[in-house]
Amino acid sequence: MTSLCITGLSDSAIEVVDQALQAAGVAPAQTAQRDSELSFASWHDRVYKSIEQGQGESSGDAGSLTELPAMGRLWEQLASDLFLSNIQTPLWSWSNAKSLGLLDYWLAFDAGIHFVLVATSPEQMLAENLAKLAVDNTDHKKSLAAMPVESLLAQWHKAHHAMLRFSLRHPERCMLVLAEDLEQHELVSAAKAKWPKALNALRAPKMSTPSVVAELSLSPADQVLRHYATQLCEAYPQANSLHEEIASVATVAATQNTDKFAKDGVLHGVLATVALAHKVPLLLSQVTEVSTSRDSLLKDEAKLKNQLELEVSAKKQLQAQLTEQAKANAVLLEEKAVLLQEVQTRGQEAQANKSALEAEVTAKTQVMVALREEKALQKSVDEEKALLLTQLHQVQEELEKYYLQCKTLIRKSKLLSIHAPTLKTKQKQQRLLHL
Repeated sequence: MTSLCITGLSDSAIEVVDQALQAAGVAPAQTAQRDSELSFASWHDRVYKSIEQGQGESSGDAGSLTELPAMGRLWEQLASDLFLSNIQTPLWSWSNAKSLGLLDYWLAFDAGIHFVLVATSPEQMLAENLAKLAVDNTDHKKSLAAMPVESLLAQWHKAHHAMLRFSLRHPERCMLVLAEDLEQHELVSAAKAKWPKALNALRAPKMSTPSVVAELSLSPADQVLRHYATQLCEAYPQANSLHEEIASVATVAATQNTDKFAKDGVLHGVLATVALAHKVPLLLSQVTEVSTSRDSLLKDEAKLKNQLELEVSAKKQLQAQLTEQAKANAVLLEEKAVLLQEVQTRGQEAQANKSALEAEVTAKTQVMVALREEKALQKSVDEEKALLLTQLHQVQEELEKYYLQCKTLIRKSKLLSIHAPTLKTKQKQQRLLHL
């Protein structure tokens, strides 16, 4: 795994180099897998914020871009998370100006890190600050007087001296380039020549127009600012000498006469400014016409405003009516809810009554069935009782008959017992007669 650390003092120059390398096949750095909000940009912001708050120790000025603070294990762990998230990518890069203050830290962090240091001229830095002052301030006289030219050039000198020293101490892992002399084809070719094994997968782009031509394509205002920035730098020869020293050891440098093109660019900018000056009367007349149109538009705006106020008043009345209607609807809804609740209550009561009646009907039905069964049983009992009575009468009649028979037999028996001796005598007499 090979990674490129692209850093320098100018964010715009760093971005140009980063885009050129990405177009050639370098993958941009991914955020941490465990924390999607952790990126190289947020990591550097957190580190410098911690240093500014006194949470870290540094050797010298902790807030400077060229001083290396002593890093703790927390920041090392977060940096490791970022590298682990990109471990499957063969060639990737991150670009950040704050990496310039951590060159030694990243050098010792991983042996696969290679550095692309983007140097800019002091004129470019001052021109960028002048353009920023023109945009951010209305009183240009005060802002120009308050512009810390000496401080800015001191910062530029310190940062570029650190880049030059770092590139000379670690030539095998560092490539120093000049932003104003860069051209995409030469940059990619120089990077592949510098690290042929690590960057062998880069796609060499087609030949493109040198960046010196891009100098001529700057707006006239930017060219004029660059011209005055050059004049401001003439009072600081040490900055120009350092820039020349960097240009002598830079990996990529344009072969054309950049001074001639720069002067021609300034001339083109002055001519364009003079042309704009001749257009001032026409612009003033156009401003007058715009002012007249503005007055007419203001009158129309007043009319529209009155109409809008009337519409707003009507809208308010309509809103009040709608509010009252909404209140009435709310009352009706409440009454409907009460009626619905009452209907539901009565329905529940009717259902309960229906259930009770059904239970009562079921109970009475069961009672009637029981009564019918009891009546049938009673009928059966009555029939059986009548049969038993009939049988009883028959038995009584037979008993009476047997009683009479027994009584007759008893009487006969008594008669026999009375007449028995006489009968025996008669029987003996008859036997004797037979004899």
